[in-house]
Amino acid sequence: MEDYQISKNIFIETPLIESEPLSKLVKRPVFLKLENLQPSGSFKLRGLSRLCQEAVEKGYKKLISSSGGNAGLAVKYIANKLNLSATIIVPEVTSQNIVDALAGDGIDVIRHGSVWNIADEKAQELAKTLGIFYVTPFDHPTI
Repeated sequence: MEDYQISKNIFIETPLIESEPLSKLVKRPVFLKLENLQPSGSFKLRGLSRLCQEAVEKGYKKLISSSGGNAGLAVKYIANKLNLSATIIVPEVTSQNIVDALAGDGIDVIRHGSVWNIADEKAQELAKTLGIFYVTPFDHPTI
């Protein structure tokens, strides 16, 4: 429970509401979890916040991740909350609006590769060579 209390300071408890139109459509209650109300705008903040806290517990001062948007915005928010710096590797096709939203406040953004997989390979490579904590956008037991 202690771990949850730490994470709770980063993400918020979002409401669960019933959607009348969807409930009527499928003839049973449909509930929506409003994760879009998280400070970073998506559910990614929940799992990634705990993973990044594990990085801090291990002594890391810098994070690196790959993203096309939501995960990067979560890492930026978390890094700022934990007083860490971070680098986000994005594919070259990432819109300038997303790059602008990710950059600043101790966050460096690097465009690399034509697709996310290539950007992610670069993030993992830099993490190993520079000794930076790699934050996978998904596919980790903590997340």
